[in-house]
Amino acid sequence: MEIYANLTILLAEDSPSVMELTKEFLSDLGFEKIYTARDGIEALDRIRLMYQRGGKFDLVISDWEMPKMDGLMLLKKIRQNESLKKIPFIILTANDKKEHVLKAVQAGINNYIVKPVDPETLQLKIIETLKL
Repeated sequence: MEIYANLTILLAEDSPSVMELTKEFLSDLGFEKIYTARDGIEALDRIRLMYQRGGKFDLVISDWEMPKMDGLMLLKKIRQNESLKKIPFIILTANDKKEHVLKAVQAGINNYIVKPVDPETLQLKIIETLKL
């Protein structure tokens, strides 16, 4: 979709295979500006650098389980920062337990995808999250 080409996405995922597959899905959907990070600390650094350069991320898609800083902590750090807190955030996880989902909702998540990620679900969640 042409509308996706102008949007900038940050994908935080520690698994190289899941990262590549998700990037491929995003590219197939029409996204051209996809930045990546291997953990929450790297993701936060990329977000700060983007904002320092006058840019912004239109969407963060993050794995929950990552080393150094997990996706939930990344979400919390973003939501605590006044200039970043409105960035739409989708979390990816293998855990679909109700209490797990509730933690993410309480932290301010916009949407939630249970792994494995498939292109149809990814597109649907992006459309819901960005209200396209």
